[in-house]
Amino acid sequence: MATTRDLEISSEKTVRAVVSFFLVTESGQTSSQPLHKEKFNVPISENDHKELRNFKHHLMQFTGLADIAVSKGLEKSFEMSIARVQKASSGVEAFSLRTQDAWKHEFPKLIEGSGMLQGKHSLSIICIFVGEPVCA
Repeated sequence: MATTRDLEISSEKTVRAVVSFFLVTESGQTSSQPLHKEKFNVPISENDHKELRNFKHHLMQFTGLADIAVSKGLEKSFEMSIARVQKASSGVEAFSLRTQDAWKHEFPKLIEGSGMLQGKHSLSIICIFVGEPVCA
């Protein structure tokens, strides 16, 4: 007989996340190239991550984004933007996930893993920092 924990584990999927760190200076200039980029395979739970804020918290904890930022000489606080990305005949399409309604609409596609990007959808995570890098 399956336990509650077995059912929780079975509802977890993995989604690929590409995290890019960009810097916006106080004068409003944005770097055209990311300061840093990392890839993660992030577990996502059908039960625990239906709320966008819960997923953002999970993403921060799982990837250690704040610690990575500090190691790169950036501040711990930043604006995070999430988009679901998939291959299309015209290239790559990105679907912004800024609101709970958008997350609710795209969440099933992440859980299904039915995207065309190597068999599953992936997430693009953009972290935007304001100011100048500080010495770590």
